[in-house]
Formats: sequence, structure tokens, C-alpha cells
Amino acid sequence: MSAAAHPRWGFCETCERWQLSAAWGEPAACPDCGTAPRPLEHWADGTGHVMLVLDLPPGGDLPLLG
Repeated sequence: MSAAAHPRWGFCETCERWQLSAAWGEPAACPDCGTAPRPLEHWADGTGHVMLVLDLPPGGDLPLLG
């Protein structure tokens, strides 16, 4: 399965807006502010990887993920 066969999600940090691209490659600029979104997924060595950044308040934790 190749990376080009799947759509890809990105996140614009400036607008806090999710963006779906139809194909892999350089993500398109955010339609609102023009910033390049941070891709959520990446493809390496034939394996897809997902990165999700969660902002937690000071002292916050996620016991379900521990």
C-alpha cells in the first residue's frame, strides 16, 4: 500500500483548523491564513505513522493513556 493512495490530514496551528488533502506531498497552505499546516501522518519505511499533539492544562494528565 503506498502513501500516495490515501488522503492526509494536517493541522493549521495559527487558525487551529484541520485540513484534509486529497493526496500526499507538500500540504497545501491554509485557505484562511496561508500557513502550511503541520501534517498529522507521515510515511516511513513502508509504514504509516500518526502524530497527535495534545495540549493539557498545567497539572493535567491522561490516565487512560498511561
